[in-house]
Amino acid sequence: MSSEEALPKPSQITREQAKLIKNRLGEGVLPQTLKGLLYKLENFYDYLEIVHKNFKKPMIRKLDFPRSPRRKVTNKNLMPDDSYPVYLSYLYGVAEWIWYMNHHHPKRGEFIHSGNTLDQTINTSDSGFIPIFRFNNKYYPIMEIPKKISPAYYPRVTRESQLKAHTFLPHYIHLSIVIAETGIRLIAARWLNEDTYDRAVNRSLFNEHSYMTTKLWVNSDKSHDAWEADVSESVIGILDRQSKWKKKFLNGKDIPIYYDGHVHSQFEMIRPLFAQLNNNSRVTDSYATVSDGTYRSVFKNILLHFSYIYSQLDVMELTPIDIDHDLDLAENLARLKEMKGENRIEITPHSMRSQVVSDKITILPPYIIKRSTGHISDAHVIYYAQISSKYIETQRAAQDQEFRDFIAPMIINTRDEQSAIRRAFGIDSDAAMSDFGAIVFAEHNSQKTRNGMKFVKDMLKELEDKPEGTFSIMDVLAFNSTHICPFNNNCPTDIKTDSILGLTPCGGCPYSIKTVDHLPAISAHIRAITDKAADYEITINEAKANGEDMSAYMNEVALRKFYTQELSAWAITATCLDSMARELSQKDKWLVSKPEFIEKKFHKLTTSNELTYTLVQIEEAINGQEFMTPQLKAKVNLFRNKVLAATGQFNALLQSVPTGRTLLSDFKGIIKNVCNLSGITVDELPQKLEGIQMDAQKALGNALNFTLPNSKSNNNA
Repeated sequence: MSSEEALPKPSQITREQAKLIKNRLGEGVLPQTLKGLLYKLENFYDYLEIVHKNFKKPMIRKLDFPRSPRRKVTNKNLMPDDSYPVYLSYLYGVAEWIWYMNHHHPKRGEFIHSGNTLDQTINTSDSGFIPIFRFNNKYYPIMEIPKKISPAYYPRVTRESQLKAHTFLPHYIHLSIVIAETGIRLIAARWLNEDTYDRAVNRSLFNEHSYMTTKLWVNSDKSHDAWEADVSESVIGILDRQSKWKKKFLNGKDIPIYYDGHVHSQFEMIRPLFAQLNNNSRVTDSYATVSDGTYRSVFKNILLHFSYIYSQLDVMELTPIDIDHDLDLAENLARLKEMKGENRIEITPHSMRSQVVSDKITILPPYIIKRSTGHISDAHVIYYAQISSKYIETQRAAQDQEFRDFIAPMIINTRDEQSAIRRAFGIDSDAAMSDFGAIVFAEHNSQKTRNGMKFVKDMLKELEDKPEGTFSIMDVLAFNSTHICPFNNNCPTDIKTDSILGLTPCGGCPYSIKTVDHLPAISAHIRAITDKAADYEITINEAKANGEDMSAYMNEVALRKFYTQELSAWAITATCLDSMARELSQKDKWLVSKPEFIEKKFHKLTTSNELTYTLVQIEEAINGQEFMTPQLKAKVNLFRNKVLAATGQFNALLQSVPTGRTLLSDFKGIIKNVCNLSGITVDELPQKLEGIQMDAQKALGNALNFTLPNSKSNNNA
């Protein structure tokens, strides 16, 4: 055309001319868009080959079509987070208003004629029925409805009319509900057959407002033959209303028509459920269905209307279409004319297909979802799935919390001046010992009775004779994590004589007072001294096995004895306090204060393997320096190396090993990342790592040989 030459006949079109057409189509568009245009051009060439015998298609796919990778996920825009269920409620609300106006309003004709034709909206309060929709468990009114969403029609009086009576058109809202609830294609919804849509519905217990599952017969689909969709009864209820509208308001023979006008269509002939009025409202033998272009135009009005009323709720939520709050609804609707090109509305009817999949994919598998949407494979369902960033963040936070909850030790900070136990002892120490289930290992065989609780009571009696304010029982009590010392952590002489290498036996000390609020820290302390006792046991056994002079190991033998005795004392203490806690949990009255252990309903923590046992110890060490033992550091370092090796993180292995609490935090991070990426729990990790190790050994001819902790061990804390 630019050369002003005559246009060639189809038989004269060459590849050079076809390339010019292709180049012009590709100007300013993405490869994927160009490919779509070339498909349409190819279809046109196929048509020319049919009608012009001498025409040969001047296009070769392998040469002319651009190479563009197939998208892994749809690019359809979704409704903003959390707005989709509100949108559904809105649609049902408007549908109820239309149903009322068409089937229950006593003076529908008068109402339609009384309205100002220039008005773009209808005030629902004037109709006698105000529809509502739900948001955050509250109901809100829909005070205005755009006329384009449900236009009003009335029958012709000068000739036979296709319309029997005045009516509001329900088609667009009903179609919107169907595609938003099911995810089926708009074209399949538009061409539903009135004769067959409900052929598999069990009407015996049917409820049009129910979300129980039933069957919708989709008589046409471009991807496959007619099929049966799983839908809610509420969807069938909406389609029933559409059928009732058609029977009540339309005149005509309703002779079946071809699907989408295709005479050679593979689908059965259809009596359209969404039968549309003719432009001139004349009676015809058949009805047309709602056109694609008409619905898409109204769909924009529906989206804007919803956005407008949703934005009025004083929420920070985003709306499908930005609303100008300086304008009223009618003025905002007028803005739709400007929403083209770069300003076009990104949410389309086909977005509902992705919306339904994305809404359900977090709770249902693809093979279940496709029963509703009609996708031909699980892969197609996944293609349409878009997981919102808000959902991902929520799940990540929940997973983080689950990880913390799983390993979090139940430590009560009894040292804190605001702790329940310190405040209770400050009010009434005698009563507090009763409330908190205090116990001691009293001795009655020595020259004097050694009993920490008796010592406190005697001290209280002495203080009664002293001037108030000069001295307090709190001045002599030391609140430690595992016990209360009535000597302010300054052991009396008779206790010092029982010490070994300067270590005081607080576990078996008759003066140390233990309460149920000390129980969590006592459990942590037991774990720490168990490791220490085991270390000394190993050292002594190895020395004996090697025939070494045991006199060189006197300190190790003494320390083993000390930690063994302490372990026994603390274990008995924990057993007694555990029983005491069960008894106290039955009480409903307290002399001074309720123990924090009972208030927060702490319980005994059970770990199923050495890894979780170590993670608990790590958390305890992070919370309390006293539990940061050399044995724990060594264990964590060993675990760290094994996990890094088993998961192939060799760069981390070659780097310098963190120290102190950094080592503990680093190891927690490694475990958390492995669990997050693999989708397994901490409890399952040891077994999975063993599987990785076995696979690696097979691949390398058993060159790797390290043993992961026994996942079947059972440790109680």
